[in-house]
Amino acid sequence: MNAATDEQLAVTFQNALRQADGAFWELHERHAPRLLAFLRNRTSPGGDPEDVHQEVWLRVWRNLPGRFRGDNFRAWLYEVARNCRIDWERKQYKARQAVPFDDGQPLPSEWNHPAAGQVSQEQELREERKNAVSRCLRELENQDPHMAAVVRGRMSGQAYEEICQELHLRPEQAHKLFHQAKQHLRTCAERAMP
Repeated sequence: MNAATDEQLAVTFQNALRQADGAFWELHERHAPRLLAFLRNRTSPGGDPEDVHQEVWLRVWRNLPGRFRGDNFRAWLYEVARNCRIDWERKQYKARQAVPFDDGQPLPSEWNHPAAGQVSQEQELREERKNAVSRCLRELENQDPHMAAVVRGRMSGQAYEEICQELHLRPEQAHKLFHQAKQHLRTCAERAMP
């Protein structure tokens, strides 16, 4: 049995990359126009579907070798696109929320606060809701730690892909758990609030 030389292995690797590159661009050519139309219809006003589209194809290039399981490429591609769009919009939202302060502006902790000793009904209600959600999250943690982990991941800004990797879940399992968690939290919060 003859072992391949370093040069032969390097040429084999180069050929595999060329073949992968060609296959990638063929997939891009087949799916890019419809995918861009899909993103244009789902990107919020003022959004940039072309940026999201580019990010989708970058993720496809990076994740296709290890994440695509060989079943339905188009469904997998649109799942990647949906997650990219959500992540992109979340980043845009966070960027819009970051307001630079100058020394003359009051700090957020000073905004709309009543005088010492006074608490508005709105603040009391907000505090009650916050406590109810906290109780519901603890309840969820006790009932189904996996479901709670998916919620924590999404609340911290993680993409489904990252959550799936950490929890060893398939994307459809993570989506189902998140949907069930939302239903549970909504029911729990409604029960907790008069």
